[in-house]
Amino acid sequence: MTTAAGIVAAALAADDANAGIVNLLVNDSDLERLVAVWPNVPVPADPNPGEECPTDLQVWARLRWVWSRLEPDPVPVWIALAGLPDAPHVRRSIRIAMDNRIVLPDGTMSSWARVYIQQQARRTLGIRSGGRDESSAPEAPEPAPEPTRSGDGETRRPLRPRRLRPSR
Repeated sequence: MTTAAGIVAAALAADDANAGIVNLLVNDSDLERLVAVWPNVPVPADPNPGEECPTDLQVWARLRWVWSRLEPDPVPVWIALAGLPDAPHVRRSIRIAMDNRIVLPDGTMSSWARVYIQQQARRTLGIRSGGRDESSAPEAPEPAPEPTRSGDGETRRPLRPRRLRPSR
């Protein structure tokens, strides 16, 4: 038998082979928004991480079993934080995030999803990967040299404004 903690650990270990989730994020704006706010969702701790998973569950249903044990259910808070309506299409996106191990019941997120969301945030904010803001103006050019009195190659001194003398 497998424990609840073992199911989550196995999902985390299989994260490297889960690169296809990026395609899901690219094609579903609700899913992208839900995953972006996932780190801010208060996820309750598993009440008994050592509890054995029922033996009659298929492998794909075991992670759902772990999700079903969380009290209180984090989904309503998650939907509210994402600013989405509690509608069937949003619930479908949540189910996709859960079943495809994009988000996990321990509050973590797939590394592929995290990188994708970070890149989208940088692009939205206009930040390059080096951390510099692309939208900022280019650096100001160096100031022009001050005009000089002599034009024959001698040591030049800056021009000073002349005082005007009152006319008599």
